[in-house]
Amino acid sequence: MRVECVRSTFLPVRGLPSRRSVVTALAVLATLLSGLISSTAQPASAQTYVGTMVQPIPFGDAATAGQVSLSAQAEFVGMAATPDSKGYWLAGADGGVFAYGDAGFLGSAGALSLNAPVVGITATPDGRGYWLVASDGGVFAYGDAGYFGSAGALSLDAPVVGITATPDGRGYWLVASDGGVFAYGDAGFHGSDALADMGGFTGMAATSAGRGYWLVTALGQVVPFGDAPNLGSAPNNLDGHFIDGIAATPDGRGYWLVGTDGGVFSFGDAPFEGSTGGESVFSSVVGLAPTHDGRGYWLLTMTPLPPAGIPILGRPLLPDSLGLGLVAPGNIFFGGDPTGAVGDIRWGSWGGSQALGTGIADYVAPGEFVYQSTPQSAVVVAYDLGSCSGQLMYQMVSWYFPQFGQSFTPSDSPDFC
Repeated sequence: MRVECVRSTFLPVRGLPSRRSVVTALAVLATLLSGLISSTAQPASAQTYVGTMVQPIPFGDAATAGQVSLSAQAEFVGMAATPDSKGYWLAGADGGVFAYGDAGFLGSAGALSLNAPVVGITATPDGRGYWLVASDGGVFAYGDAGYFGSAGALSLDAPVVGITATPDGRGYWLVASDGGVFAYGDAGFHGSDALADMGGFTGMAATSAGRGYWLVTALGQVVPFGDAPNLGSAPNNLDGHFIDGIAATPDGRGYWLVGTDGGVFSFGDAPFEGSTGGESVFSSVVGLAPTHDGRGYWLLTMTPLPPAGIPILGRPLLPDSLGLGLVAPGNIFFGGDPTGAVGDIRWGSWGGSQALGTGIADYVAPGEFVYQSTPQSAVVVAYDLGSCSGQLMYQMVSWYFPQFGQSFTPSDSPDFC
């Protein structure tokens, strides 16, 4: 069983004020804040986390065999299950492999100096080996997985985003984000597609006979080749999320798509057994791996772990928001017009009943319109500290311009819980 790997996608920052001339220097604000920020307060580090929880969430007949709790931030890119579904491997971008249940540890690239990060993992049919693939097309074979070639020496037009093995394990395909397909061993080439306007490709799955495959884009468009039937694509509106990858049912008559928010879309004979879509704004899903009988699957989730007792700032309510859900973010954007953004934030305190800092935000003078706003120094206040969905957070944040006679008004902020 295979999972196609997620590609990190960054939304463009819209509406953040630029560093044009600032009428009132931050030094003036330091004086204004002298009675608010303790002289002993230590500056907070933006987006500070002490670790990462990597957890396969089971659905249907899938069972949990183990999870990873790391003491440092890490990126995991994929998961592959053993033939009996009683174990699985998790692969990290650094080449590390974690084995659970009856999955044997057969080696990893964790100790190597990689030219590019690992982006996917796929297992041999008998579960006694696996391959890792890096974004430069390099392939690493372990156990009884044969090495049949790689794209590591090629000058690629786009990075590789996934690997899929043939049904007999004597070959594999690599897929790049531009839709390019590279076939090795007994893997047949059945076509490729470069459709940049479709959002970039994120994954690939093969049919049960190995005479065809599907490619999927970040926007959920599925493109079939060879004997792969066209069973449908994701809906047009993904609420600002993206499709991580695709996984096929054992008989090749269906497939699942999985989104970064944990949403699962089932097509053909692929059963819908559940999802984590909308359940947690703090976790991101990086792949789906089906069980051997196609009656269940795991969603591989990553959750950043802030230090114990350290709050984050709210949680995102709109797809294009920025800074929410993080520790001491350097930029905040609610989504919408530029007045909902503050940038270049320097926090003077974090973790108390209120967090105070300075930044630059668009100021709209009385009687003026938003398009007439100018970037000005602002005091930023995160407040209403409490628990939301089990996570300690500042549930509100506001900023004001004391140089224009403004003062802190708690009711100005939306509730981000």
